Amino acid sequence: MAQIFLGHFFLLYLHMKPVKLFEDFINEDVFRTYNELVGYEYKEFVDAFKKLHKDNVVTYDKKEDAFYGHRKGSTNSFWKYFEDEGRIYHSEKDRDVLGLINAFNMVKRNHPWG
Repeated sequence: MAQIFLGHFFLLYLHMKPVKLFEDFINEDVFRTYNELVGYEYKEFVDAFKKLHKDNVVTYDKKEDAFYGHRKGSTNSFWKYFEDEGRIYHSEKDRDVLGLINAFNMVKRNHPWG
């Protein structure tokens, strides 16, 4: 009898679909890659990010001690920056992200955040 119960339990286990947490849906695309930015590079990056689109804003989250770049009124963030680590986490090509610092005019056309 116990073997039949375990057999049915095992079959149910095999057919269960994995469930993602809500946080996984929110952060799914943000953390594919990262780059390191020092203080002055980050400030230039933020200025260029805001110039890409009039509704691009940067928000500071005290709980996680991180800065988020997103569109005004949106819950999806484009990137996340930890000042103590000096890392910016994003899901775009490095050319598009780091190009905002030194080559804004070259990358601003067809930019995914523009």
